[in-house]
Amino acid sequence: MQFNVISKFIFYIIVGKCDEFKARISSFQYRQNFVFTGYVGNLEGLTGRCSIYLNPRRKGGGFSSKIALIQHIPIVTLTDCDVYLWSGDAFAVNDLQDMKETIIRYHNDPTFMETQIKACDDRCSEIFISEDQSVENVKAFCEAVKSIGGPNQHSHITI
Repeated sequence: MQFNVISKFIFYIIVGKCDEFKARISSFQYRQNFVFTGYVGNLEGLTGRCSIYLNPRRKGGGFSSKIALIQHIPIVTLTDCDVYLWSGDAFAVNDLQDMKETIIRYHNDPTFMETQIKACDDRCSEIFISEDQSVENVKAFCEAVKSIGGPNQHSHITI
């Protein structure tokens, strides 16, 4: 299936080096709806301007998908991509046809969009730890290091 533009009202921001894809869309009806940015220094700023994070089949994208989740930007990804490891089942689609239908659903169904925005918070709670928990983890690690002992033990570890 060729993934073509769904609507003249949906715009795509393509980040990174995508020369082959850029050439492929030259025949798309709404090719003007694609903006190719190349490398982006302020990925957080660009991601925050998007409605959804669309992840095609590729390697990489883990960092930018974390940015999307934190900024409450729902994700659409295939299950065989790096992004799926971060986003989980709530944002997964089975194939490109399912991806297309999901994009249309985001566009047409505000209740679905709100549900998926909430799912961003839920997923962040699952995969990220709080600052308090992080401090507790570091303290526990330091205590474990102190208790190891031996001839080169350094007891001056402080927290």
